[in-house]
Amino acid sequence: MRNLLRTSIAALALMTAFPAFAVENVVWWDFLSGGDGVRMKALIQRFNDEHKDKIQITGTTLEWGIPYYTKLQTSAAVGQGPDIATYHLSRLAAAVAAKTVSPIDPKELDAVGLKDSDYPPNAIAASTVDNVRYAVPFDVHGEVLYYNKTILKELGALGNDGKPTGIDTLEGWRAVLAKAKDAGKNGVVISSSNGDLRDIYTLFGQEGGQLTADGKFLQGDNFDKMEKAYNEVADWVKQGWAQPYIDTETITPTFLAGQSAFFLNGNWELPTMETEVAKGNGFDYGMVNIPAWMGKPANWSDSHSFVIPNNVGKTMTPEKRAAVLEVIRWMNVNSLEWAAAGHIPAYLPVSTSSAYKALKPQADYAAMALNAFYMPKTPLTGAASKFDDDWQNMASGPLNGDGDVKETLAKFRDHMNSQ
Repeated sequence: MRNLLRTSIAALALMTAFPAFAVENVVWWDFLSGGDGVRMKALIQRFNDEHKDKIQITGTTLEWGIPYYTKLQTSAAVGQGPDIATYHLSRLAAAVAAKTVSPIDPKELDAVGLKDSDYPPNAIAASTVDNVRYAVPFDVHGEVLYYNKTILKELGALGNDGKPTGIDTLEGWRAVLAKAKDAGKNGVVISSSNGDLRDIYTLFGQEGGQLTADGKFLQGDNFDKMEKAYNEVADWVKQGWAQPYIDTETITPTFLAGQSAFFLNGNWELPTMETEVAKGNGFDYGMVNIPAWMGKPANWSDSHSFVIPNNVGKTMTPEKRAAVLEVIRWMNVNSLEWAAAGHIPAYLPVSTSSAYKALKPQADYAAMALNAFYMPKTPLTGAASKFDDDWQNMASGPLNGDGDVKETLAKFRDHMNSQ
């Protein structure tokens, strides 16, 4: 690794100092569709335009989720993977276990101007497995609180700054939800049909909970903390403040119907909100960080990141590696455009810039990146993981009034620990 580091840094210096004799082609895979895909393709085009005669990205977008991660793993195993790939940090442990990704020496990144101190500490920690760096964060995305300004104004819960008032404590939050119900409105839209894992995990993190300890799920008082978080969200449904059996495909349309005060979902729904407002189908809304209702600030979070696949039997040349590092550097430095997708750029010089602070509502929930509460480093958790699927299938019942929370969580814990 040390020799490769020296040669890749030297190759990068030569490539930037002198005209390249041949264009370095960087094969890129991602899983970004919809608005994310449009924005990433625009970034790739800008990169290619600015690096003519030096580096060109050849991009391919594959199906999100298990199909993407399976294809990347199997392709890398036979030396047919890309030179660079997007990856959820929450799945990094699984990638390392399968030897799908190769280490990235922080000194390589520092040599191209990307220092660890330029990123949120939690994102850097999530980029390592067993103290080895395998990824470079590109963004932080996570659970935030959307709100309907018109309804909150009617409820007397909208401040002069256009942000919610009275919800900084759990008691205050519950009081506003109750007031919304009394006014004939829905309090908060949540993904109740699927077990609302992200919101429960957020509250669990605010209690200081840890999902795994010594390789086992929900050990010691972590079980009690998860039970408390689950009971709190389940009570929103029980009280009639949140609707039961709302799935991920209908939560956004439900909020857009304009009869709900709040909406808990990922910040990636921002483009949808903006599109509907532009069509005249939306309403005046805002987005803020989720208050620390259960103790300390924490938000369920994940990150899109860049990894260098471990293409078995295929050695990456120093020139190719230098080109890949330049792609990673450029994407981070130019990630302000990515913020339009709702994601928070992980590169702090961008997310703390005056240009980012001028973005609304993005800047209003930017603290979420510093409170990021990632899934633990185990192959069983992460985006499109077994944990997510099994939670939805096994642990979602009590949220909708079907079954006992404690009994269900105990069965789910034992099930995960048997894997």
